[in-house]
Amino acid sequence: TQSQNTDAEQSGSKGYEKVDVYPEFPGGQDALFEWIGNNITYPDELEGQGVEGTVIVSFVVQADGSVADAMVVKSLHKKLDKISIEAVNKMPDWKPGEVSGNAVNTEMKLPFRYVID
Repeated sequence: TQSQNTDAEQSGSKGYEKVDVYPEFPGGQDALFEWIGNNITYPDELEGQGVEGTVIVSFVVQADGSVADAMVVKSLHKKLDKISIEAVNKMPDWKPGEVSGNAVNTEMKLPFRYVID
């Protein structure tokens, strides 16, 4: 017999990239952006260097909602990469992604924009 084809795709051992219901930060996307704004500070020592741009961090929202396996997939500067990873690692638990009504590990990517005020 052939397995049912769904939109869910598991990539490697980390988690699904496509799921029926995507993970959600507590309070939704606006709350996520607010949380990032409150928990990320541009380092003073980089202001004179004019480093601006985006760091992209991939991570897994596990079936229990916890965040794991944070890693930089688009680097900007070593210090900003580290700040971005630390932010992901201290995030509160998310509402997990679902496939066929079951909570599953879901791979996510999140951009962190850094601009000098």
